[in-house]
Amino acid sequence: NVASVNASYATAGNYPIELMVAYARFFDVDGDVPLCGEVVDGEIVVSALDDATFTYGSATVCVGGADLTPTITTAGGTFTTTGALIIDAATGVVDVTDSPEGTFTITYTTAGACPNSSTQSLTITSAPSAAFTLSSDEVCGSASNVTATVAGSVGVFSSTTGLEINASTGEVNVAASTPGTYVITNTIAASGSCPAATHNETLEIIAASNAAFAYSATAFCEEG
Repeated sequence: NVASVNASYATAGNYPIELMVAYARFFDVDGDVPLCGEVVDGEIVVSALDDATFTYGSATVCVGGADLTPTITTAGGTFTTTGALIIDAATGVVDVTDSPEGTFTITYTTAGACPNSSTQSLTITSAPSAAFTLSSDEVCGSASNVTATVAGSVGVFSSTTGLEINASTGEVNVAASTPGTYVITNTIAASGSCPAATHNETLEIIAASNAAFAYSATAFCEEG
């Protein structure tokens, strides 16, 4: 007799069987771990699927960065990917310099008797820009707040002591700041293979003129 079997076994091992099995699919007793089975000398031999896990050093890299080489648990399989990512099918090495920007899904499939596959996501992006401009680079101490317009990416805004600045938005509270000249920096931290980026702008806060005046006395006699 020839039959297809969908069976559950506790662990990998050998199990007697009276049928000649043409196709078998096996899981552990919980039904959540796939196993691999074949018939050898009248017994079902159940083996665990290959470990197809692999990792890259970073899930996000910058255009022009160094090639990425994966760490593979079970060697000898094949890599495939989505889109126009340039990848070596045998080694999984990604050509970061010549690949386009985007997010790609990379699949590794083992080649053993019990093949398996797993996936990783890889994003290639342009180098970050911290560029920004200020609504004004010179203001009086009584002026309204100075705001930052970010052309690149928002990082962390900072300056020297005396300037009241919002670290998240770059907005300066002029009235609460001490008059002086300040360098404001937007800093984007390094991420994966992407380097850190910074950009500086200068702001001068001028002390408001003192318009107070006084006479030598509050009352005078008329002469003449």
